[in-house]
Amino acid sequence: MKVISPNLKKITTVSVILVVILYFVGEYFLKIESEKMPLKAGLIMSIVGLYWVFFDKIGWKYDFFRFWGWLTEIPNLNGRFEGFVDRIDENNPHTFVIEIKQTFTSIVVYTYSKNSKGHSITAKFATDELSAKFYFFLNWQCRTKSLKKENEKDDFFGTSIIEVIRDKGIYKLSDEYYTRRNPPTKGVTELEWVGKKLKNEL
Repeated sequence: MKVISPNLKKITTVSVILVVILYFVGEYFLKIESEKMPLKAGLIMSIVGLYWVFFDKIGWKYDFFRFWGWLTEIPNLNGRFEGFVDRIDENNPHTFVIEIKQTFTSIVVYTYSKNSKGHSITAKFATDELSAKFYFFLNWQCRTKSLKKENEKDDFFGTSIIEVIRDKGIYKLSDEYYTRRNPPTKGVTELEWVGKKLKNEL
């Protein structure tokens, strides 16, 4: 199992290639004089910087800018996933929703059920050595109905190990989670991507 994160060596390689291309474009096509080198250098670095801003927000989602997985393997999970959550030994599955906001360098997860709302604290992608399966490790905080007192709420932390499954072009999330409630609980969730629109509710 290996954690997936932005590869600085690959980012540096792409940046150098862009600088070289832009230099030759300026030198041979735009005919920028050598005495204007500081202006040229500033322009080149600005363009490269804007490229990475674009890549972080949008470009990483598309194969052309991802260099077909070479620059990043991270799956694009932006959007709303709907399914169910079921605590172990209860056999009482109920509706559960995950909404994800993701860029190349960051990801935030929000969860919703009938009685609870939660959000991610940390999130990391990982894959097996053959990059055949992807996993999503998530630490989160949640507020839900108390297990002991009917009219009160519990705030607690939990950990999820989510397998990311791509089935006929649609992402599915299969989760096994553990909580630090009192008493501790554990369970499973099964969810399927339903669209890009976020509702910020169940």
